[in-house]
Amino acid sequence: MKIFSWNVRWQNRRISDIAAFICKQDFDLFALQEVREELLQEIKKFPYEIAYALDSVRAVGREHPELLYTVILSRYPILSQFGISYPPFGTSFRTKLFIFCMRPFGWSRILRRGSLFADINTPKGKLRFFSIHLTLAGPSFRKKELAVIESFMSEEMPNILCGDFNIVEHPFIKFISWLLGSPFSESLPNHDERSFFDEWIRNHGLQNPLRGKITHPFSASQLDHVLIPASASAASAYVLSERSGSDHSPVFVEFENLS
Repeated sequence: MKIFSWNVRWQNRRISDIAAFICKQDFDLFALQEVREELLQEIKKFPYEIAYALDSVRAVGREHPELLYTVILSRYPILSQFGISYPPFGTSFRTKLFIFCMRPFGWSRILRRGSLFADINTPKGKLRFFSIHLTLAGPSFRKKELAVIESFMSEEMPNILCGDFNIVEHPFIKFISWLLGSPFSESLPNHDERSFFDEWIRNHGLQNPLRGKITHPFSASQLDHVLIPASASAASAYVLSERSGSDHSPVFVEFENLS
């Protein structure tokens, strides 16, 4: 089974380039995050099954907030789909000030956030496929969102979790966690969120074939993941160089022996 995941970046206006990139790939399942309305309308024209739900609502204007979507494209029938809503968390004064200062660089307040899963009927059987976008705000907040995700994981069929998990690994970029509301201890260079997440993956019967690969050049981190069942055999896993205007690289995993 061939799987892609890609955060296309919400400010990205290269709609035709993104659409062309998706169309030329050979995939069974494709997870997308931060999809603008214009791109969603293009994707709906593709010859694939599609599921989509709210990724986030951004306060880019008083009258017209920006709606973004998380999307699943499937070569196989989608039996059902469900949009996941994350609980809101308070915004500190330092966070409000930081976002205000970052407005010239495209930052904005996020009013609502969510993700998506779909149950899919493949030739190897049914599976539950997630397109996930976790907050950048910091490890404590991501742990709460992971708890929401795990409440929707299936015990009857294999789970595949894809998306932007925003786990920042570069020591000096971790400071952004404090600016976005996390405790200061979580912004220190030696704070090890990756070990917690590795254990979370193992405890949920999953594996991370892209472990150690950089998918977001600026943060020098693996933000983007394709988590597959631990019983599966990963044939290949790599990061693509073509980003088509996104700050994230598309990622790909091919595996066998899904059970």
